[in-house]
Amino acid sequence: MIWLCVALVAHSQSQYGQSWLIGVAGYSIKFDNNTILHDTNYIGYLGQFEFRWGNTNICNTNGDIRYISEGYSIIHPDGSFLDNGDTLEYLMWTNYSICCGKYSQKSIFLPVENDKIYYINANMSDSMFINNDDTNNINHLLFPYDRLTYSVIDGQANGGLGKVTQRMMPILENKLLERSTMNACRHGNGKDWWLLKLAADSNDLYCIRVTQDSVVYERKLKLPFLFNATGGVNLGQLQFNNAGTQLVLLRPSFEPVDSSYYMLTADFDRCYGTISNAKKIKFPKQSYQFISLVKEDSVGRGVAFSPNGRFIYYSGVYYIMQYDQWDGTFYKVAEMDTIAAQFNLYNSLQLAPNGKIYIGHYHGGSKQFSVIDNPDEKGAACNFCRKCLRVQKVGFEIFNNVPHLPNYALGAVQGGCWPQSISQSAGVPLRQWAIFPNPASGLLNIKRDESEKEKLVFMNTQGQVVKEIILKGKETKVDISELAAGVYYLKMGGVVKKMVKE
Repeated sequence: MIWLCVALVAHSQSQYGQSWLIGVAGYSIKFDNNTILHDTNYIGYLGQFEFRWGNTNICNTNGDIRYISEGYSIIHPDGSFLDNGDTLEYLMWTNYSICCGKYSQKSIFLPVENDKIYYINANMSDSMFINNDDTNNINHLLFPYDRLTYSVIDGQANGGLGKVTQRMMPILENKLLERSTMNACRHGNGKDWWLLKLAADSNDLYCIRVTQDSVVYERKLKLPFLFNATGGVNLGQLQFNNAGTQLVLLRPSFEPVDSSYYMLTADFDRCYGTISNAKKIKFPKQSYQFISLVKEDSVGRGVAFSPNGRFIYYSGVYYIMQYDQWDGTFYKVAEMDTIAAQFNLYNSLQLAPNGKIYIGHYHGGSKQFSVIDNPDEKGAACNFCRKCLRVQKVGFEIFNNVPHLPNYALGAVQGGCWPQSISQSAGVPLRQWAIFPNPASGLLNIKRDESEKEKLVFMNTQGQVVKEIILKGKETKVDISELAAGVYYLKMGGVVKKMVKE
């Protein structure tokens, strides 16, 4: 019965991202195994809602769309506002922007237990708006956000229709934040979430823990190199691989500076919310013909992992590239299919439940997403299909951005995170011990208070046991040279310590 309950919960969670709401007026698609089911709802229209920029949604346990956001509000599939869910944004910025968030990864839905859902939204305060007002509104296009807020949805209220019970509660205030570049990953316990948000004025990722009872800013994760973040750039994405063990971050600039030509990858620890083994991957520069000039394409748009995590796909304005993490090679998946002045520029990327990667288009009324049909395959075998997810009804065009959804199907790490709770360690004598050096490469020294025999367990970031030894005496040297470089957790006497193998 216990395993049946666990399986049912896992299946329910996997359905939360099964359908997408996209386009200007509200075009929904449902990924049903190898079939895509199309639907048309006429939820919005120009001047009211637009689901082509800052759009996100969450489904019910049947995989049907439950709540939608255009980046500002929470909306039912029939176009009505969720009770108390209208305009979860500071008023001046809402009135200025009118229709939509216009930035990929601006907002996100994060469900926890008991049908409680957090809606998290990056936005601009009225004071920030006023301080950067100008005649031509140029600053508003460039200046960063300064607020990250959450609202709480009680999904059981109003007979199951739901209600926002807390509005715009502060997470980060008076911080310069990118308008895009925010994502979440399931905590290793399978219940909570880690939310990462990129700063606009530093090399920091703000790390926030979302639990059943709270949303708490925990720490800054320092990136090891400069993204030349001058604020306000509205492109780029932060994505996790399917296992939640690695992230990739693409934060471009409109100017031909160094940050335009690389992305960051790093290992992610789902139990502790930390990053390690960060790498700077420099792009090969691409050129394109614009009228009589040859220009470099320096503006990155979006990024996504393949299902197996081996490949990273990223979009420039005029091309799609594949990067192979195994051998460090690049492959140009696609480029322009017409002259630059008429081309629907490539935009954000999203891995779908059917294992394919979908790519939005910018500039003009694109009525299609492009598709990478076999993203786990190297080179041309990935099968790029230009504009192959097509609208099936007039009036639902302009598929600019793919929707922003985390991996709702990701469960707990194998073996869980230790210690899991105070109650689980109650009555267990906790041993005092230390490890050094840390990081280590060859021999690891273990020093402890007790001299009796005790087991020391090494686990990787997925909770898998990779090494076990029995310690004797108060000081022991352990050879770890056979372990691959990376992060490990050492458990002994009810205490867990983090160790980095170089």
